[in-house]
Amino acid sequence: MNQLQKLIDLHDDIMYLWFSGYLESLSFSQRDHISRIKVLNRFFRVGKLLVKDFRMIFYKRKSHLYSNNWLILETLNNYSALKFLKENENYSFVKIKYDIKDSIKDQNVAYFLPRWKLVFDMLFPLYLIIMLIFNDKRKAYWDCFDVYFQVIGLFQIFRISLKKASPGLLVFSNDHSMASRSLLMAAKSLGIKTAYIQHASVSQYFPPLKFDVALLEGKDAYEKYKAVGKIESKIQLVGMPKFDKYSGVINRNNKIESIGICYNIGDSIEEVSKLIDMLQSLNEGIKIKLRPHPADSRSVNIKYKIDVCDSKRVNSFEFLQQVDCIIVGNSSIILEAALLNVLPLYFKPIVKGKYDYYGFLKNNIAVSVSNNEELKSLLFQYKNNKPNVFDNTKYYNEIVGTEDYGFSSVLVKKTLNGFCQ
Repeated sequence: MNQLQKLIDLHDDIMYLWFSGYLESLSFSQRDHISRIKVLNRFFRVGKLLVKDFRMIFYKRKSHLYSNNWLILETLNNYSALKFLKENENYSFVKIKYDIKDSIKDQNVAYFLPRWKLVFDMLFPLYLIIMLIFNDKRKAYWDCFDVYFQVIGLFQIFRISLKKASPGLLVFSNDHSMASRSLLMAAKSLGIKTAYIQHASVSQYFPPLKFDVALLEGKDAYEKYKAVGKIESKIQLVGMPKFDKYSGVINRNNKIESIGICYNIGDSIEEVSKLIDMLQSLNEGIKIKLRPHPADSRSVNIKYKIDVCDSKRVNSFEFLQQVDCIIVGNSSIILEAALLNVLPLYFKPIVKGKYDYYGFLKNNIAVSVSNNEELKSLLFQYKNNKPNVFDNTKYYNEIVGTEDYGFSSVLVKKTLNGFCQ
């Protein structure tokens, strides 16, 4: 029974995000995208995942030698958050690759493949039965068993691979995905050092910190992690390393001459289209630019000619330098905009999930807008008198207003170098 409880505790830890209330905070479409709401559709999805895992057996591994310290990647955002460390030859990019498609084109990225996950997939019915009988979270497991299927075998495969490769340090920029969580637990079981660098804003649904060292951006992240549960990591507040190179290009324009509309998979695409139409009809001579999230492939119905940013090639800070104001829903780009003194307007009509998910409104990083009429009024009010929002970012970025401003990456490198010795 002791081994059974260890298995349950391990999988509960890996699945923490999905049981923390996060799924309930999402819109219907978001929830269904992550885990199918209808039971039959969950079974169909498991079948598709089985085929994907079968194909993974035949996927060719890149020929690449790992260094002693690994920068763990899953997404393009992870890559952007950690690439400043790659300047040191002691670090290697290592991508947890569990899909044939790849958004990261850097040839220096090595793959860490769960190649034989299919073998463990065969045990999925047994694992699920165990969770449904012996785990008090049985309903949660049943309600997202297609997500749980993706966890099966990852810990064991990663543990075997880590034991063989024997890296000295794993640096993560994601603390809650199933793959990263499985790799973290595998590393901890082998006594391999782990570090976490925050890559985006933190929410109340994230799991407790269990890395050896966690480098957070500011007090907002620290307070949220403290509220979640016991912190097992050594904490240091270091600001936002990826912002360093843009810290000298703060928007000084007191007028709104260009507006960016930013949306992601959690926003209503229909409301985004209506928003564009409304802004175009104002005919105020304000330039409008559209930026979808890199992972959002939906198309927007646009009646007018409008600049659309290729977010897979142009990062958020580069885009934000082109606008004075953004209209947005739940997104970390709100903080990035505020750091550049670009006014974020939180537009409630496009939000389909939890209102003020990150708490940006509560902490005066963004301005709330409830409807089109209110938006028109605010744009008229701020057109020649854009407010300063940069001064409110200290709570999110610890080094704002200090002598270390613009040198977050230096603080991170110094901390990791000392940690590795």
